[in-house]
Amino acid sequence: MNFPDVEKTWYYGFWVSVGILFALTYLLLPITDPDFFWHLHTGQWIWEHRSLPTTDPFGMLGGGTVDVRQYFILTSYWLAQLFYYFIYTFLGWGGFFAVRAMFLLFLIMALLARDHVWRFGYAVLTATYLIILFARFPVERPQFFSFLAFAVMLVLLDRLAKSGNAPLPRHVAWGLPALMLLWANLHGGIILGQILCVAHLLNNVWLHFTGKGNGKFPLAGSAVLVVALLFSFVSPNAATYFAAHQEFHDPKYKVFYDLTTEYRSISVAILENKAWIYGFFPAITVLALFWLLRDGLRKNLMYLVLVALFSFYAFKHVRYLPFLGALVLPFAGNAVTLISRKVAAVFLVATGLLCIVATSSHFENIRKLANYGPVSGVYPKNAVEFVKQKGFQGKVLNDFFWGGYLGWALGPGHNIFVDGRTLDDERFKDYTLITQMLAVAEQGAEKHIDYYGKGKILDHFLRKYKIDYMILPKMRGGKPFWLATTIASHSDWKMVYNDPLSVVFVKRDRVPAR
Repeated sequence: MNFPDVEKTWYYGFWVSVGILFALTYLLLPITDPDFFWHLHTGQWIWEHRSLPTTDPFGMLGGGTVDVRQYFILTSYWLAQLFYYFIYTFLGWGGFFAVRAMFLLFLIMALLARDHVWRFGYAVLTATYLIILFARFPVERPQFFSFLAFAVMLVLLDRLAKSGNAPLPRHVAWGLPALMLLWANLHGGIILGQILCVAHLLNNVWLHFTGKGNGKFPLAGSAVLVVALLFSFVSPNAATYFAAHQEFHDPKYKVFYDLTTEYRSISVAILENKAWIYGFFPAITVLALFWLLRDGLRKNLMYLVLVALFSFYAFKHVRYLPFLGALVLPFAGNAVTLISRKVAAVFLVATGLLCIVATSSHFENIRKLANYGPVSGVYPKNAVEFVKQKGFQGKVLNDFFWGGYLGWALGPGHNIFVDGRTLDDERFKDYTLITQMLAVAEQGAEKHIDYYGKGKILDHFLRKYKIDYMILPKMRGGKPFWLATTIASHSDWKMVYNDPLSVVFVKRDRVPAR
């Protein structure tokens, strides 16, 4: 299809403007995500040991057997973790900012490769989606490999469906199995790719037996889907894959998911956390459903089922919203063409500008980068240097948010109490008791706390885990951190370091003599 030169100029000018916007904002955020550091640390461990960890190499879980959930967390991201380690080793911190730009470019290419009617309107929707994606979801996490793999797979599956009984395009025949193989070893989101493969297989069968196909069953295309499915199980977790996903839904992990924002529903995120920007996803989902139903229920049955399925999970847990968005974007873009182009253009541009305003904190990323460097100032860098200088080692009680960073920055000889992996549910619950429940407990509010007393519970906790030293936040929520304040007055512990961000405590019998 040929487009007028004026429209081409506006179109390419639009994407240049988007690139400049991202280059000055969303791509420049100092590395903040706490999980990134344990991924980087694990990649280093895998390379140095030339094997995958089968027990926790950094925390207090130590040796012994692990359950299927723990094994899944330890081994399911290994290829992404090696990638992070190699980027850091050969390119330094700057390499991760280049990786962000790479993700942006590849996502734009994959999303624009989907079929759409009005390319300028679809471009605005796509850019808005990408703004939300980069503003709300940490790029330095293996989940971004899943976002990209999902978007690429949608393109390949569209090409596969169009080929019917004709010879398959080579990039589809080879690309689907290769993509599933890579995805299976980059991130656990491979299950979403498996859902797409199964959906297209069932759709082939349904179209054939209802006479909606081209007469002959698309055998070659179905064979590629089967091979892609088989390749998705070529990973360290092939034997325990489904058992691990069932284990994740065990009620004993509910306390963790309740405290993790990405597992909250979209209603909670919008109404309670004031993340109004997430309203973009219900809006484009409604538009997509309108287009698919208007275009014919039988014709689009597979996509309608997929949209319903992904909507259920995405609205229940916001971590799935990027997948829903990638799925419905082209259909939503097509639905917008049913109204006046001028009215639609005003609506789309206004939506995009509102998203930019809602993420305006990212306009400070240049300043943050200049002040703190590539690693965010939320981490206790000075406290780490002090601990390493003094030679403290052993079991460290740390803040949950700092766990991944401390494990990586401190290195061997320091057993981190808790980090984003939450491998030991008992430790995480005890951590929550000490840092949150005791902090807010009032007389009579919790019977067991009221009976034993906060001090006795804390002492029992410290004896249970044989803590050697602590790196704790000085403040939390704008108030003095309860645990740090309590330990400061404890007879068995001494504060040996203090800065505006953090404090370090050591057992008095371990304080070096002057």
